[in-house]
Amino acid sequence: MKEEFYKKWMISVGKPRHPLTREEAKKLHDEQEMYVVVFKEEETPKFVVQMQFRTWYCTVLHLNENRREKIVETYAEMYDMYDKTGVGIPKGIENQIFLRNRKEKYYDKEGWISFLFETSGKYTKVYHSWSGGVYQEADQGIEHVDKLIKDKPEFGDYWALLPEEGLS
Repeated sequence: MKEEFYKKWMISVGKPRHPLTREEAKKLHDEQEMYVVVFKEEETPKFVVQMQFRTWYCTVLHLNENRREKIVETYAEMYDMYDKTGVGIPKGIENQIFLRNRKEKYYDKEGWISFLFETSGKYTKVYHSWSGGVYQEADQGIEHVDKLIKDKPEFGDYWALLPEEGLS
């Protein structure tokens, strides 16, 4: 799988805009400015990593055959998941990100499902219909919160954000 760098990804048309050299993308990464990495199999985009460094540290788009996002995963910095007073903040989290939100879109069905995760292991699951209806399930829990935590990607090392089955 090859990677290409761009200034942005246009969700509405499923295409990148404004190509960047590796050096230009590295400079943006070092300055914590937004850029996009597109992972392609041959000429078909499969994944897009949007490095944002803002409310969302980064977003990973898993694309379908029509270049539409079928799964969207948004990561926040671990430090942002805690009260800024410093109370209860675990040590060593400054270089970690947390999967805060995941959307699974079903274009051939009624809509999509979103999950909002908390560091406590609780999550909220919400069903959305394309016609605008919303149904929210009661909060649930997961056993292994550590699977939602990843190291912040260094420039050029985004593989931990991508699913293993997508890398073959």
